[in-house]
Amino acid sequence: MIVLGIVGSIAGGKTTAARYLKERHLRQWEAAWIDADLLAKRSLDHEDVKAELVLHFGEHILDTGGRMNRGKIASIVFGNDPASQAELSYLESVVHPVVRNQVLRMLKSNARDGVQVSLLDVPLLFESGWDRCCDEIWCVDADSDIRAGRALSRGWKSDEIRKREQRQLPIATKIRLSNRVILNDGSIEQLHQTLEAHYQDLGLKNGKSKPGTHCR
Repeated sequence: MIVLGIVGSIAGGKTTAARYLKERHLRQWEAAWIDADLLAKRSLDHEDVKAELVLHFGEHILDTGGRMNRGKIASIVFGNDPASQAELSYLESVVHPVVRNQVLRMLKSNARDGVQVSLLDVPLLFESGWDRCCDEIWCVDADSDIRAGRALSRGWKSDEIRKREQRQLPIATKIRLSNRVILNDGSIEQLHQTLEAHYQDLGLKNGKSKPGTHCR
């Protein structure tokens, strides 16, 4: 089984690329998308995770229904001051082990089921060491003005991209560490064509895939 890491610039189209590859090739049972960001969000509602976070941050991080209020948590941990960064480190120390175990289980399950490509979409793939789990890494990037327009269309504040980029490796470093770079400056159709061409270059073979030993 090929483990394909997807990285990119903020609002560059990384998630769009992963979603297309999964939906395009799912019907042949070739590709499966592992969205670590989604897993992290869901992990906040695990009872043990929630209990630990409430103990640390207080019950004000819960909404009226007793679920985690992600907006309140974000207001605590996403800042440039040392206190916010310390709180972010604590949050990651609680959430990341849960997500890591889930990702590893999904990779093993995909291999057993004959999935040929597991698309590993991790927000901080290089920073958290997941690159060592990948056979290939693709970086999706776009012009800064195009990314700014996409961010505004999502309702982000004007400086949101800059804030998020400060918490990640520079895009130049991601490009240098990746096997392939996919520019997403054109239409969605052009992005799909480029992705499909690279996907076919993987040279997938028919037959049952086996769990790799490089990802533990």
